Amino acid sequence: MHSCWSKAGIVALLIVVLLGVGCNDVYRPIVTPVPLPGGDPGTTDYVAVLNSNPSGAQDVVTFINVSGDTNVGNRLVGPGAAWLAWDGARTSTVVPNTGLNTVSQVTYSSTAVTTASLYPGSQPTYTFSRNTSNAYVLNQGTNTQCPSSGSIGVLLSTNNSLQSNICVGPHPVYFTQTSDGSRLIILDDNLSEAWIFNLNTNAFEAKLPVGSNPVWALVSPDNNTAFVLNQGSNDITVIDIPNSAVRTASVPTNGSSPSFMAIDSRRLRLYVTNQASATVSSFDITGGNPVTLHAPVSMGSGTAPRALAVLPDGSAVFVANTATNFVTRMDANSFLTTPIPVSDSAGATVTWVAASLGGSKVYASFVEPTNINNGTTIIRTIDNGIGATLPAPRQDVASCDPTVSSTPCSTLRMRPTQVASRQ
Repeated sequence: MHSCWSKAGIVALLIVVLLGVGCNDVYRPIVTPVPLPGGDPGTTDYVAVLNSNPSGAQDVVTFINVSGDTNVGNRLVGPGAAWLAWDGARTSTVVPNTGLNTVSQVTYSSTAVTTASLYPGSQPTYTFSRNTSNAYVLNQGTNTQCPSSGSIGVLLSTNNSLQSNICVGPHPVYFTQTSDGSRLIILDDNLSEAWIFNLNTNAFEAKLPVGSNPVWALVSPDNNTAFVLNQGSNDITVIDIPNSAVRTASVPTNGSSPSFMAIDSRRLRLYVTNQASATVSSFDITGGNPVTLHAPVSMGSGTAPRALAVLPDGSAVFVANTATNFVTRMDANSFLTTPIPVSDSAGATVTWVAASLGGSKVYASFVEPTNINNGTTIIRTIDNGIGATLPAPRQDVASCDPTVSSTPCSTLRMRPTQVASRQ
């Protein structure tokens, strides 16, 4: 019997064996896939923290990488920065500087700061936008364009420049925008009114009565309803946006001195913090009017709850208790609460709370009496554990160079006042 192998020697045999070729075999090459590089998880989400500088020098916006729990950049704004909000595209943050009559635009991806100059006397205090092309800023002062009233400044997002002013009431305090970008809902606490402005027609559609001292407003996910929170009358005014009418004049918040609202768009719930009574109220808004879901939940005596962070899946709400050093997690099903301390410093108090875009983390800013240990604590929502605590920038961040011995850095830190997520 003849072998199918030739007598070519041991070397040839080994080569054939290694190639996997036999008498009746078919050569099948083995292909090892090379995976393409994936996206950088650190670029997927950021939160921004507004830090007020007690020294009177410039304030700072700090950007935190959600994936890495790291400070990826401090951007100088102010001084006198009053608010922090992401722009409509959620790529940059917009900061009104009240005393300077300017608006700063800063981002995590660049150290550049773009500044828009407003008219003298404008006194910008708040900003918000759902549009990718424009940002809007609330001006409480009078200026040459609106000599007898406050105004809403319209800024072009591409270069952060003022385009126009919308004259509003004598003392605007807040505004929000429908998610389709078509309308602004503007609150005036002197008049106890809510004004609806159509951005497509550049005209006011209604000036509607609300309760006393309106402080906050939100729009339902379907853009049909506006909820106006009235701190003075402890109630919510419900506005029918398409019909420019008041649907319900007063829905009690079931607490005293309500100060903040948040909507769970998945479960169609409205949550309200009652600062003086130290409770959180919850409402079902599926029918357009808020209907009480549960008795107000206590955050603890004297806690002064304010800001709320609703997780995107609707499973829980995190509450900033501004008179204590802890936030409270409230379960959305059982309404049971879990206190989570965010600082070990004596006398520390929480200033704000916000959830990451994916809801895996919650960010709680805090300050303490000596201004040495101020910072932002990162909470893991899966187990309520503390992931990290990032210190606030030093008060001399603009001039401090820790690598140069002749420029010693201050131990005092800025006071983080607000956290803004990209939700």
